[in-house]
Amino acid sequence: MFADRAGGPAVLANQIMDNIRSGVWNAGDKLPTERQMALDMGVSRSSLREALRALEILGLLRMRQGSGVYVSSLDADVMLIPLHLFVTLEPANVESLFEARMILESEVAALAASRITDNQLARLRETVVSPPERREDIEKFIEADVAFHNVITEVADNPILARMVTSIEYLGRASRQLTGYVPGVLKRSARDHKAILDAMAARSPEQARSAMMKHLINVREAYRKRNK
Repeated sequence: MFADRAGGPAVLANQIMDNIRSGVWNAGDKLPTERQMALDMGVSRSSLREALRALEILGLLRMRQGSGVYVSSLDADVMLIPLHLFVTLEPANVESLFEARMILESEVAALAASRITDNQLARLRETVVSPPERREDIEKFIEADVAFHNVITEVADNPILARMVTSIEYLGRASRQLTGYVPGVLKRSARDHKAILDAMAARSPEQARSAMMKHLINVREAYRKRNK
């Protein structure tokens, strides 16, 4: 069923989409268990979860607590998203990605700061972690970074913005893979996340917008340094 056993969450999402397009799974069908899908696809369960979550945000899948994951939509617009979502990370595309993220995520952060609850703030605080001391732990830091941005998008509570953020989320993760090994970038990102968290705690849209913009500018500069 899954011919390509390699690749990250973007590849997995496309494989799942291909199975739905081809009729392997139809609207209302329950997908195999997470464990079984991870084994079939030869991937980690964390990567699979990320792919499933993105497809849920896009409206293609629905996760039922204690029941499983179901195909919820065969909407034509949703089905076409991967055709332009997972583009090759050429330098020009990455620069455009950073521009898009700065424009979109800074405003999402501002909106989230005006809406965040105490419980949501606690969840966001849990994703702010110290930078890893060991090279092999960088992937865990990247996962926490993705979770941090995902919580902010969720808190903004705007499904249209959520879809827009998700449409560039995987490319953002790929750029993190490129910048994660630049000396000092993870410590700077941890400081940036703390500044964004403080803005959220202060319920200050202006402060959150500025902190998110500064964070993404820092990440872009790390990418440019990595690719000199």
